[in-house]
Amino acid sequence: MPLVEESLVSAGTIEPHEICQYVKDHPGVVLMDIRSSEYLAIDRSSGLMIGSLKGDIKFPFSDFFTRRADLNSMKGKTLILYCSTGTDAPLAAYYLKKWGFPNVYFVKDGIYKLTDPACKYY
Repeated sequence: MPLVEESLVSAGTIEPHEICQYVKDHPGVVLMDIRSSEYLAIDRSSGLMIGSLKGDIKFPFSDFFTRRADLNSMKGKTLILYCSTGTDAPLAAYYLKKWGFPNVYFVKDGIYKLTDPACKYY
């Protein structure tokens, strides 16, 4: 799949250093980790220790097209998508916006740049 330029995505962006405070200030947001289980396993076994955001749900981007009904159940919620490096989340956000999701954000540059351990787990 081609990468989507950030300027083409109508979703909002959140800087990695802002995510912990954003979640505190906006209870009820849905944090969506769009990385595959294989990718998460590599993260853990390789020692990279990128981690995940506390309170997230795992919904791999590869499942977006086969689990649209599950996604549609979250249509009225504010969604914050993230991946490790910020390459897949903009594309996933693009599709959600295209499918009519009104409140979609993604963590710019991914969570590997998040240094605040307060809202991460490993």
